[in-house]
Amino acid sequence: ATWAEPGTFDPVRTCSVDGKTRCVAVGGGLAMSNPTAAAITHVFHNKQEFPAVKGVEDLLVLSLGTGQLFEVNYDYEQVKNWRVKEWARPMARISGDGSAEFVDQAVAMGFGPYRSSNYVRIQANGSRLGACGPNVDTDPRAENVKKLTEIADEMLKQNNVESVLFGSKRIGEMSNSEKLEWFASELVIEQQRRSVRASPTVTL
Repeated sequence: ATWAEPGTFDPVRTCSVDGKTRCVAVGGGLAMSNPTAAAITHVFHNKQEFPAVKGVEDLLVLSLGTGQLFEVNYDYEQVKNWRVKEWARPMARISGDGSAEFVDQAVAMGFGPYRSSNYVRIQANGSRLGACGPNVDTDPRAENVKKLTEIADEMLKQNNVESVLFGSKRIGEMSNSEKLEWFASELVIEQQRRSVRASPTVTL
């Protein structure tokens, strides 16, 4: 999983077990604000751990998005004189949101006829609770946590939105909360199937 907020965590220096390969890792929001496709690719190519997976019909994927929840409006007079320093964080967020949407569209296309049954995307679509500050998702103050909780409750009541092949978005009949409950019931059914099958369907 990745955290879709650049700058939240400090860079980390990592190396391979033998010490021959080294790299500096930064927050996933810079390049992978939506890791769904990477997770699916890992499962498809890891036959040692997931030998039974032949295609998307063998997967149950739940993708949780937050990008559009933290929309921030910028006034022209405020930003017209901004330089690289001021634009760095907003541009990273804008880029991350676009990347996450692209991955959602690509995954939905990849699932084809299984888009509605095997792939669920939960994405906030704005909030009626007022504009959010630029640090709303990292501010630990009690009043901010309370606002985030209220926004989460509001998000669960919103209708679920699906990406449609070459058709943009489609508003579903179920709310996000109902969609999650449905997905949970599918997991229960899958657990029952696992009890009588040696190689179970993989759940991400």
